[in-house]
Amino acid sequence: MEYQQPQFYQFNEDSIYLVEYVSGLGLRPKSILDIGCGCGVLAIEYIKKLNYQISHVGLIELQEEFRPYIENNFSIMLPHLNYNLSIRKLSINEDEQVFDLVLSNPPYFKEGAGRVSSSKNRQLCRTFQDNNILEWVEYSLSFLAKRGVMFFLCHKSNKDIKELLKKSYVSIVDEKKEVLVLKAFKE
Repeated sequence: MEYQQPQFYQFNEDSIYLVEYVSGLGLRPKSILDIGCGCGVLAIEYIKKLNYQISHVGLIELQEEFRPYIENNFSIMLPHLNYNLSIRKLSINEDEQVFDLVLSNPPYFKEGAGRVSSSKNRQLCRTFQDNNILEWVEYSLSFLAKRGVMFFLCHKSNKDIKELLKKSYVSIVDEKKEVLVLKAFKE
């Protein structure tokens, strides 16, 4: 996997772990969304594993600095695939764009928790800035179509996990070391 990535942040094996897990489920989504896509690894790796054509791919990223890497990675690895990239802060989906499958490796820590990076960009990748995992799940669910499903990662040390798991629409489906794979759907 020769992804072009910014120097301030490199994707890790957790993203590949999530793709391997979800691709092993045999889902056949017509559309997918990668939230907090970074350089596009989740979407690209998942699509490469499919044996059929995806009709719609969406990418949401907070940091404009990732744009050239996303565009380059898609042009090299999936050159004939059209995708929509949105660089924006997290806000509830109001344009009615929905997806069958949402994938994400969101920040693992609340602001002030975990290691603090001297790089502002890297810190944005590692920590929730204005919200927490609970709010982030609600935001992400706004992009799901009926019968859609979302898979995302969460660090076991996240103190909001207990509250999150009280929601009937969220469950842990797998775990690896300090990382949980969670599944969520709209009620």
